[in-house]
Amino acid sequence: MKRNGILTLIIVIALALSLLLVLPLLKNGEKKAEYGNTKNLSADYGKNDVKETITPADVLGTGILACEEDVLQTAAEKIHTDKVSFIACGDNLIHSTVYSDAKTLAEGTDKRYNFLPMYDNVADIIKDADIAFINQESPFAGDIKPTSGYPLFNSPDEVGYDLVELGFDVIGISNNHMLDSTTAGYKRTIEFWDNIDGAFQIGGYKNKEDFENIKVIEQNGIKIAFLSYTYGTNGLTLAKGSELYVPIYNDEDIDRQTKKARELADAVIVSVHWGTEDSFKPGPEQTRKAQIMIDNGVDVIIGHHPHVLQPM
Repeated sequence: MKRNGILTLIIVIALALSLLLVLPLLKNGEKKAEYGNTKNLSADYGKNDVKETITPADVLGTGILACEEDVLQTAAEKIHTDKVSFIACGDNLIHSTVYSDAKTLAEGTDKRYNFLPMYDNVADIIKDADIAFINQESPFAGDIKPTSGYPLFNSPDEVGYDLVELGFDVIGISNNHMLDSTTAGYKRTIEFWDNIDGAFQIGGYKNKEDFENIKVIEQNGIKIAFLSYTYGTNGLTLAKGSELYVPIYNDEDIDRQTKKARELADAVIVSVHWGTEDSFKPGPEQTRKAQIMIDNGVDVIIGHHPHVLQPM
């Protein structure tokens, strides 16, 4: 009986409190209707004349939403977070069938080649990104040698112009085809990108000092360091006496440069040409070198060369 009496008392108290809360709400039904619309709340709640007439019932009915909105807005103003959107595209390798199609697409225009339509399905994604990266696998040797496809590539300059028009910002050129057009073609490819406004070239280096000068982009207040390596160049080598530098990856360079990049920037991105073509799984050498980068604080590793997707 004693337990039932306590339970009854609790129920009576609860009902009394409910009446105390509900009655003021019923009295102020018109105000509830007015302030219950959260769309109007965000526009009107901050006005002085409105705040002066708010009752406890208004606060119970709608004030929590208004207060949360005000607090969140204040917090957003105090805690400013900079963000950068980034996308990456793999091997842009211009076979003879590709530039032949581009020549057909350019008919009736003042261009020799038109590659833009080939990217229509991804053009919006490229343009919307703050930073867009592409591995431009074939070199631009100009008139040093004829335009060519596999096995020794030399792509028309229009490829580069169209990539920049699409919105690609960071152009990687370290890959197994970077010496396809000889040392002179490699030099001319570096010069081509260095003279294109809006293009930030990585992977091609004029000398060892240039290679050690880690490139950093600042976007939206965020500094991003870019490094670039390749596993090899299909057995091709630089001409004797050339100062140009090819970034063949090795553990020492990766370890040293990733540590330095971590000190220079807020984020570190590494582009690396590696693995086995047509293999859907990374090999032990990829995994081992990736671990060196991860241990040194690399944020993003962009892998390319297999021409198929591998797991992250």
